[in-house]
Order: sequence, then structure tokens, then C-alpha cells
Amino acid sequence: MNRFAPPFCAKDYSLEARTFLYCCAFWAIAADEELKPLEQQWLVDQFGQDGVTRSLNEFVALNSREFFEAFDDAASRVPDNEKARIYPLLEDWLVSCATADDDEAHNEREVIEDIKKRLLLNAEIKRLAPVKAQLVQPVVVSQTVVESSEIRSLQGHEAEITGLDISSDGRFILSASEDGVLKLWNFEDGREQWSFVGHEAGITDVRFVPDSMFALSGDRQGVLILWNIENGTLIWKHKPKREGGITGIDVSADGKYIVNSSDIGVLILRDLEQGTKIREFGDKKNGAARAAAFNGDGSLVLSGSDDKCLRLWNSADGSQAGVFQGHEDGVISVRFSPDGQYALSGSRDNTLRLWSLSTGIEVKVFRGHSFSVYDVDFSPDGKRVISSSWDHTVKLWDVDTCRVIFNMESYEGRFSDSRFHPNGKHVVVGSSDKNIYVVRLNI
Repeated sequence: MNRFAPPFCAKDYSLEARTFLYCCAFWAIAADEELKPLEQQWLVDQFGQDGVTRSLNEFVALNSREFFEAFDDAASRVPDNEKARIYPLLEDWLVSCATADDDEAHNEREVIEDIKKRLLLNAEIKRLAPVKAQLVQPVVVSQTVVESSEIRSLQGHEAEITGLDISSDGRFILSASEDGVLKLWNFEDGREQWSFVGHEAGITDVRFVPDSMFALSGDRQGVLILWNIENGTLIWKHKPKREGGITGIDVSADGKYIVNSSDIGVLILRDLEQGTKIREFGDKKNGAARAAAFNGDGSLVLSGSDDKCLRLWNSADGSQAGVFQGHEDGVISVRFSPDGQYALSGSRDNTLRLWSLSTGIEVKVFRGHSFSVYDVDFSPDGKRVISSSWDHTVKLWDVDTCRVIFNMESYEGRFSDSRFHPNGKHVVVGSSDKNIYVVRLNI
């Protein structure tokens, strides 16, 4: 019987990673709908009798859709540092699962391909690859049409930046990190005003409540917190019940409602005052929802998901108002244009795309990134867009021509967040090197 040696020894990993690996093994081994004695023994060797018995009792009771949901949930909970160890070896290990009885069947190979597809394995391996340190200037600005006249670095986080927002009056920057901490910064002098501690997992997104001294944050475990940023206090904290990890959040312009996207594929609308759920919409079969945004009057919600689509929703009843198709991989970031006529999206296919909301037609494609586009934003006048990517660059684009008019490159970090300042002359970007960069543009 085939025995696969460490590093896939279950005891070397966290509970989240062990659960994920067991899901992978169970799915591959049970492809022929029967666990043979040798396969059962293989699972025991890998995970121990107690773990196998408990997991089998749980999985056998699930129908196929419920099992796939459990698999996706298990994958989403594995920390990136463990994914970086597991994913490059996963296909070989899955083959060892399938050949635990010395007989790899056709349907077992199909299951392995299905797992790779569900996990976007090749893209994730590239995303998780360590950044190689190079003895060069950390940030390089290309001399394009628009030049930067100043780049400031805000330092204080202990892990990569995962969320950014700027207050509507432009006075403050709010940042979030995998270190589970939010920080409030004074925009003018870059001084840290407050640190907010209340999350037990990496924070995925943050938003100021418009025209107020409140802010909202969400994390990978699905926890939402509303903060008073004037004194650093917590107003309310919502702990989820099987609602999935939060992938994106937005607050309506009137400050009354919250929408969040989740890694189980649903969107949840809440009232801001108490955090109470109003409705849930979306479809889990579309894959994880990666981003959500309100339009100007809060009547519409835009979302992007792993099935390569943008969707438009009526916030009043959760009904679907439109589907935009054209991306070749999952959609990670979405924005409405300032005039409310267009949608902007960033994708794992390395492009940004502009869409007409009235027709659903793709209007423009912005090509130039060499890896996933993790965040996009419009300038206040709608004439330019900013994009941040894990190809180590931030690019400023002219909307009319789709030309890159400013490019900033970091050899030490990847960029996952980008925002225009309300003055239209600054952009703020977050990096995996733990820094926040404030860039003043000569425009």
C-alpha cells in the first residue's frame, strides 16, 4: 500500500489545516462511494483513529452539497502560512490518497482535478509564494505621464495590510491587518491616533461610516465590530452563526446599513445601529463572494465572486438585478463609479474591467498587471482609476484611454489595497510589507 511520508503528517498542522486535509483525503478516497479496509487504515495512519471516527460520522451524514460547503469552509479557515506549506504538495498527496489501495480509479482522478479547480490551486500557489528579498530600493516609481512628488510611509502594523479606508472629510486613514489590529492615522502628519484591539483573527476589510466618528471592521472568522474612533471604544460586536468569514464590507452613504460579502457565497444586509441582520441574499453555488459595494443612494449592491461574475442586487428585497460576465477568473474587487453609471472590477485574470450598469456590457478592459488585481477605486471625478496587485505594483489608469499614467513598484511587498483621497491628488495603498504608503501625485 502506498504510504506518503511527511510533511503531510497531520500532527504537524493546526486543527484548521488537519480538518481541511481530512476533507481532501475523504473526498478523494470516497470517490468510488466505498471505503475499503486498506483505505480506512490509511486514514487512521494519517489522522489517528479518534479523528477518523469523528470526521467520518460527521461527513457520512452530509449530502453532497453540504459536504462541498464543509470543504470550502475548511479551506477558507486554513491560515496562509500553512497553505504555503500544504498547497505546493497537495496534488501529490491527493494521488497518494487515491492510491491508498494501490488502485487509482478514473473517478478518483476526476475528484483530484475538481479539488484543484475548487481551490484555484495554481493561482493560490503563486499568491502564497514567498517574496524574495532584493537589495534594491523598496519602492520605485516609473516615470510615466503622472509623476509622484512625495511618498510617505506609515509604519506600525506587525503583519500585512488587508484593508484601508479614508474618512469622507479626508482627515483620517483607517488601516487593518492580518495582525488583527485596526489603526487610525492622521492624514496630514501621518501620526497614529488610536489602535483598536478586539478581533481574534486577521481583519479582512474596514469602512468609515460616512460623516461620523464611527468605523466598521470584519474578519476571517465572520466577526463584525462597530467602533467609536473618537475615543477608541467598541460599540457592538457581532459573532456569526455559520455565516462564513467576511471577505468585504461596505456602508451605505446615509450611514444606516451595512452589507458584507462572505466566503460561503452569500451577502448579508444589516442595520448599522445594532448590527441586526435584515436579509441574506446570493447563492452559495456561485462560490465565495469576494467583495460588495453600495451605490450612491444605497438602492443597489454590487458583488464579485469566484465564478468570474459581477452581480447587481436590489438591496430592498435581495433580488438579482443583473449579471456581468466577461472575466476569465474570479472577481476580487468591485466599485461603483461616482456618477453611478458604471461598475469597476478587479480580477484574478490580472485585468480591470469597466461595465455599463444600464446595459450590462463590458465597456473597457485595462491590461497591464501580471498577477491578480486585489483592489480598485475611482478618482472623485471618475476620470482615473487606481489598482493594486500582487504583482508588486500599483497602477493609475486614464479611464478614456486605458493607459497607465502612473506606476509604483515595490520589490519587498505586494499591494492588496488602494484608495483615492477625497482631494483626488493623493492615493493611499497597503502592502504585504506591513507599510501604508501615502502618495501625492502631480496632477
